[in-house]
Amino acid sequence: ENIPLKVSLYMTVFECLFTTDASEVNHKIGERVCMYMSDNKKGRLEIYKKIKDAYGLRSKYIHGQSLKNKHFTRDKMLVVSQEIDELLRGVLTKVILEDSHIFLKNDTELGEWFNELIFS
Repeated sequence: ENIPLKVSLYMTVFECLFTTDASEVNHKIGERVCMYMSDNKKGRLEIYKKIKDAYGLRSKYIHGQSLKNKHFTRDKMLVVSQEIDELLRGVLTKVILEDSHIFLKNDTELGEWFNELIFS
């Protein structure tokens, strides 16, 4: 029923997994998730855009801004919700089945791992 709330809660999961501090959260999530989930430029760009759209919806909702505009129609919010749901399921599957040891590191080690992922 409440698509913006659903997307906001999904974004909280991404924040917990892919940030180690409070700076540039939106950018870091987008950058880190796309590098973690894709090994090609096209896939990374698609994921980055999905994260940006979802984070934009989350921010407007959480900060009490109007969602009634051409960027956030009900149909658009449904698409964002479905895309971010699918992406989060993929991330959680990969984290649980392949990389849980990485995500159990302390913030410093995890931050360094993300940097290596991005700049390798």
